[in-house]
Amino acid sequence: DAKAIRIRIFGADHPKVAMTTNNIACIEFLLDQPDSALAMFKEGKHALRRAMGSSMMKVKLDLLHLATVSCNLGYIESRLKNYDEARAIFEEVLIVQQSVLGDNHETVKDTHSNIDFTNAFHS
Repeated sequence: DAKAIRIRIFGADHPKVAMTTNNIACIEFLLDQPDSALAMFKEGKHALRRAMGSSMMKVKLDLLHLATVSCNLGYIESRLKNYDEARAIFEEVLIVQQSVLGDNHETVKDTHSNIDFTNAFHS
């Protein structure tokens, strides 16, 4: 499969492997396999953290990739009604997005909406 090929070429902790893992998780979610998707998003998130770069531009791009995977993970947690976990993930994502994109970016506004949604279900 694509992930195995990328692991063989780049190594398990490469950002391309992590993003492939994210894409597979998105497909699993669309195929109504949320538990499997959740595990894959977590795997991708951890791989991206291990693969963080050192140049400022690379770091910002890696942070945005990490935020994307984390946001997907938060969405799955929300769909599984794990609202407190989802909110914590979205709050972490918000900090990353604001540091790279600023406060007025549409992506940041979307994350605020995700937090508001989970707060509506806060226990």
